[in-house]
Amino acid sequence: MEKDKSNDICVSCGARSHYSKSEPVGHRYGYVEGVGQFCFRCAYFGGVENNVANKKGEQYED
Repeated sequence: MEKDKSNDICVSCGARSHYSKSEPVGHRYGYVEGVGQFCFRCAYFGGVENNVANKKGEQYED
């Protein structure tokens, strides 16, 4: 059986993550069970909404 070498996509911004789909979720940074894989930027800074708000100097409130 061949491993899937394509990278997982960020569930927040749609960017390619650094992890292949075959990488165990326990070894990934930014994987949230029940949600999916986030890229480093969204996992670290809190997703697309917070990244846009932070550029404007605001805090995103849901």
